[in-house]
Amino acid sequence: MATAKNYAGLIDVYTDILKSEDTKENREILANYFFLLEDYESSAFHLSNVIERGNVNPEVYYKQSFNYYMLGNNTIAVKFIEMAIFMKPENAKYYNQKGIFLSKLAKYDESIVAFNKSRELLYDNRKVKNNLALVYLKKGNYTKALSILMPLYLTYPDDKKTIANMIVVMAKLHDKDFVYNLLRNKYSVDNGEAVFIYNNLSNPKFF
Repeated sequence: MATAKNYAGLIDVYTDILKSEDTKENREILANYFFLLEDYESSAFHLSNVIERGNVNPEVYYKQSFNYYMLGNNTIAVKFIEMAIFMKPENAKYYNQKGIFLSKLAKYDESIVAFNKSRELLYDNRKVKNNLALVYLKKGNYTKALSILMPLYLTYPDDKKTIANMIVVMAKLHDKDFVYNLLRNKYSVDNGEAVFIYNNLSNPKFF
């Protein structure tokens, strides 16, 4: 079932197992299958039970932070990711995740600190730089966002996330030709669609 990604079937299996063997390990496995099924509420519910029993590993806090992020509660998400960081302070992934949560809370300067710590610990360069660029976009510092994105775009010209972010940045900088070319070449949109997208993205109210 795991090979076939039949997570619903595995949830049924581990629910039955828990009825007779309600161990912390089995409860964590059940929570993980709910997580993989994108039922974040159920995953959070069962991980809360695991956490209450104590002596958990930092990945439990990481997954719980992601659960609450997906449920729209970024304040609690930050608390859980900070617990994971406290237990494993050299984990680059945790700082990247913290940066995402803080950005959602509009704590942009703190978010930048977290992302830069993630870079210092050698997290995936493309991911963290795209995240940083988004923060500067939200701060309205489009030139800084471009300085982060352009080297990525030149190195990875087909990276979808980088392309999408470049389109937004260049629209904010009112470079119509660049945006039109990217939309036509990377997304095969026609001229009318390109104009519509550009007009919306360049609007100060967008983003």
